[in-house]
Amino acid sequence: MTTDVFSAVQPWPMPDKSDCIFYHTMEFADEPVIPGGWDIRGHFPRYIGGYDIAGKTLLDVGTASGFLSFEAEKAGARVTSLEARSGADFTQVPHINSGYLNNRTTFVAETDEILRKLKNSYWYGWRKTGSRADVVYAPINRVGAWERRFDVVLAGAITEHLSDPVTAIGNLSVLAREAVIIAFDPVVDSEEMTLTAGPNWLHLAPRQDHTWYFLSRGMYRRVFENLGFDVRFEDAWAVPLFSGDTRPTQRTTVIATRR
Repeated sequence: MTTDVFSAVQPWPMPDKSDCIFYHTMEFADEPVIPGGWDIRGHFPRYIGGYDIAGKTLLDVGTASGFLSFEAEKAGARVTSLEARSGADFTQVPHINSGYLNNRTTFVAETDEILRKLKNSYWYGWRKTGSRADVVYAPINRVGAWERRFDVVLAGAITEHLSDPVTAIGNLSVLAREAVIIAFDPVVDSEEMTLTAGPNWLHLAPRQDHTWYFLSRGMYRRVFENLGFDVRFEDAWAVPLFSGDTRPTQRTTVIATRR
């Protein structure tokens, strides 16, 4: 059963661009730039903390439109892209008007349609770039049971969206022979071991209740030290086009290397 859950899917046919949702800004040689919610172009090396991935196997967790996967391939990595299987795998911050709580069936159906278009954007880029990455659709809360191992596990800007990020980090660490990179995270600058509620807890609205916690440096350090990893922190950058701002936003990339 575990093997089936984590089997690579067969490549999808080339989708129509109009049937895609692009999370990342994508750039291909034969067409205009496709804008997405986040633009990481030109920032990839610093986004992953300057870690050398050439010649290594890499798991891109929460691949979305695949920008990190395709850039990792350009950098010489052999990539497997992991994305959620279904909206049924998600959790959201609870509040009285939550569709997630009040009508889970509708929430899952609507989320699955968004996921379908997001996955389409990945396959659009996969075919445009001639990617050879494997793709797995599976729930992140089950990756600890995956028998496969990777040199590097890369999770870009996803831990803040998990209701139990500490357990997720533990499960991801099991998959990593060499390093876990938690990229572009809103890390709290404190050596205290804290989980800080995301600011959206104060202004919850349907489809805006997807940010759970920000981990502190001290929490990351302790979690990874408990797992047998050394930790360093690097500045990372991306442009949040979804906000209408074209200035790069600075966050933190956590690089944990196995002792």
